[in-house]
Amino acid sequence: VKNGGGEMKIKLNPEGVGEVTLKVISDGGRVNIEMIASNANTKKLLENGLADLRETFSSHRINVDQIKIGSPES
Repeated sequence: VKNGGGEMKIKLNPEGVGEVTLKVISDGGRVNIEMIASNANTKKLLENGLADLRETFSSHRINVDQIKIGSPES
């Protein structure tokens, strides 16, 4: 990140919602986030919380260029 960019990938497996893979890419001050949910209900929950997520990043002065929420098939 100090050199202008980087990538982080985290796999979460919260009980009851299945696996969620979070990938964050920072490139020249631009941040892109990709979340892949293993089940459709979890994907829907993530999509419903998207506005709150953007607001949280904004309050921490993190400029998110794009947030993508998908499933393993997409």
